[in-house]
Amino acid sequence: MAPDDGFGSLEFTPQFLTSFSDRDFSPTERRQFIRALLLLNQNERHPSLRVHPLKGDMDGLWSASASASL
Repeated sequence: MAPDDGFGSLEFTPQFLTSFSDRDFSPTERRQFIRALLLLNQNERHPSLRVHPLKGDMDGLWSASASASL
């Protein structure tokens, strides 16, 4: 994939994986996460994901939202 074609792959930090598996998310919140990840994999520019680059110490990383509260 050329750099201008979007992301090459999703990468999950150990912190994300631990948080996702250990936190007390409701079944609805877990479904929202999974739905957002699937959508991100299909179309990282989908407006509902609110994808944006991070700044400061996290420069070079990106953020996406699973819902208004997640």
